Amino acid sequence: MTGRFRACAVGILLAGLAAAGTSCAPRTPPVAPGAAAWRQPDVPADLASRAADMAAYEHAWTRIRNGDAGGGERELTALLKKSPAFYPAATSLGEFRLQRQQYREAAALFAEALAVNATYRPAMAGLADARLGARDDAGAVTALQALLDADPAQTDVRARLDVVRMRVSQAELAHAEKARAAGQLDAAEAALRRALEATPENVAVLRSLAVVYLARGALEDAEARARQAAALDPEDAAAMAVLGDVLDAQGRDREAAAAYARAVAIDPRPEWVERRESLRARAEASALPDNYRAIAGAASVTRAQVAAILGVRLAAVLDHAPARVPGIVTDVGGDWAAAWIMPVVRAGWIAARPNHTFAPGAPVRRADLARIVAAVLPDAAAGRARDLARWRAERPVFADVPRDHEVYGDAAFAVSAGIMTAEANRFVPAGVVSGAELIATIARLEALAR
Repeated sequence: MTGRFRACAVGILLAGLAAAGTSCAPRTPPVAPGAAAWRQPDVPADLASRAADMAAYEHAWTRIRNGDAGGGERELTALLKKSPAFYPAATSLGEFRLQRQQYREAAALFAEALAVNATYRPAMAGLADARLGARDDAGAVTALQALLDADPAQTDVRARLDVVRMRVSQAELAHAEKARAAGQLDAAEAALRRALEATPENVAVLRSLAVVYLARGALEDAEARARQAAALDPEDAAAMAVLGDVLDAQGRDREAAAAYARAVAIDPRPEWVERRESLRARAEASALPDNYRAIAGAASVTRAQVAAILGVRLAAVLDHAPARVPGIVTDVGGDWAAAWIMPVVRAGWIAARPNHTFAPGAPVRRADLARIVAAVLPDAAAGRARDLARWRAERPVFADVPRDHEVYGDAAFAVSAGIMTAEANRFVPAGVVSGAELIATIARLEALAR
């Protein structure tokens, strides 16, 4: 396996190895092993010249091939005791222990052989099998890597190494998640570093490491790991979501919203969609003037604030609204909301005064808001002619606004459409509009326009 490590790769590789037989697991001997159960380690040229040792070695293996495995093992044990440097004997005895699933003893014998000749392939292969059999994944990684370094063309060894590395990484990742949940960030980070050492391009590990750094407040490191994960797998939505959280913690609302937008494009989870919208709203609000941001907590709102919130929250509707009036006003030059006042006046949403002034600082009453809502509704509900006609035709009863009152038609339209409310059948046309009421009203118009 090269490049990225993904969770699904573990199952694929493990399944493949299981189907292939014993390529990733130590060999298990039959009940009564015969000659075919054993593999005789070869003897390097520098040892083959030692006649006495060679004779004893071949005699032992002749007995094994003839079915006398016990006799051959005793002779190999005697040979190793007499000539400790004759490492094929130690390797052969390691094979016996391996066949009996005595993995730790086998590993010790293979290690004894490698202490004499660190590049002796039979002992290297045997040690890898022994480590795997003992479930010593860390030791197996070291042994398999040494075997692969000796011969990079061994594709089977590479596949086994990848599987074990991933197994190590998955175990460390699980350990890290438990530690992080318990608030043990040091332990979590240490486990993730071990996992990353085993699988340097493991997106899940990089994501988790970014989360730990974020919890520590190490935001630069968290961003670096999150971006690394996202670069390795651009289709990993969780990596983009983590990056969004990191950018959010840095106060980079617009970038955080963009990261969540990419996550949602891959996997539209409801919680991620909500997060994206929240970050977008915050990014937009942070770029707006103080007078706009003050709307939410205002006891009463001004005409300029109403124009601004219409221009921001219903921008798409306003863009498609026709220019109904010339939009000539003389008192908004330099006003903080001038960029929104002019479009809403031209669309006919808010009417200028007869003297061509807008009075941006004038307070807004509920009667004023009803007129504005009645002007916006046809554009917000474009394409819903039947609904618009029904709302206009309805005649709700207001205890404080008779049907012949000048504001009744607009108030009835706004209430029938569900955009404004009348508590206890009272519309209160002279009531001051608060920021909270304005925001709730505009939110209903937004919902209608979707």
